[in-house]
Amino acid sequence: TLNRRGLNQKLDELLHSELLTHQSIAFILLDIDYFKNINDQFGHDAGDRVLQVIPQVLRQHLRDYDIMGRYGGEEFLLVFTDTPLISIQHILERCRHAIEDNKLEYQGKLIQFTASFGVYFSHN
Repeated sequence: TLNRRGLNQKLDELLHSELLTHQSIAFILLDIDYFKNINDQFGHDAGDRVLQVIPQVLRQHLRDYDIMGRYGGEEFLLVFTDTPLISIQHILERCRHAIEDNKLEYQGKLIQFTASFGVYFSHN
């Protein structure tokens, strides 16, 4: 998973190449639902663990060339290129279900979490 600096660098490279090739591009912002409640109820170490698990779960459903990075706080940015919107919807639905089905055991407690996705899609 890319950090914010690596993500910005990758996006700069991508945007320059996409502008030249006129491929479609999708930016997806993933937000962990009620993340503050996880920190409040289970502690910040548990919240940090959730932040580590999310990319692991996502990688199981993303393609090798899809871009993923932590955008800030409890947000991750995913970038898909040259992918039909219907395919993106299917990928994200699988990711959403996988996150929802994942239960993190932390210090004898089960933590369940969900995520919401916002999509911006541009097709040239």
